[in-house]
Amino acid sequence: MVGGWPMGKRGPPPKPAYLKLLAGNPGKRKINRREPRPAPGQPSIPSWLSGAAKSEWRRVWKAVPPGLITKLDRYVFAQYCQNVARMAELEKILTEVGYTFVTDKGYVVQRPELGMLKGLQSLTTRLCGELGLTPSSRGRIELPPDAEKEGTEDFLFGRRARPPA
Repeated sequence: MVGGWPMGKRGPPPKPAYLKLLAGNPGKRKINRREPRPAPGQPSIPSWLSGAAKSEWRRVWKAVPPGLITKLDRYVFAQYCQNVARMAELEKILTEVGYTFVTDKGYVVQRPELGMLKGLQSLTTRLCGELGLTPSSRGRIELPPDAEKEGTEDFLFGRRARPPA
């Protein structure tokens, strides 16, 4: 508290343990091995997504390394896909009508669709970073060649003793 006012957390948000491990723990900081682990597996495509957003979901999911996006990330991934579909719609409109228009008073102004597009582009870029879909965020992640063969939990946190079957 500063002057009786609560302060927000400082610095960038902490990186999840599994992403630190995938990146090889570059900061060599202690890994929280008790961090909640999302269930592995492909999340279902939300029914409320538009057709174009569902297509984007399928297109990106084919290229996503196993364990990078989990069922718990469903909403964030859906947001990304819907934003991509909306950006395509806005680009189509802007291609047809142009980036500016003339007002009743004769001023040339930017179309509202252009502002909407810029906002979606900014948000989508941030979502891509959160999901590991940008070149820089992928560049910090190292997936071993046998990651697909191992279970996600074993890959991220090492093999554990299992009870006999």
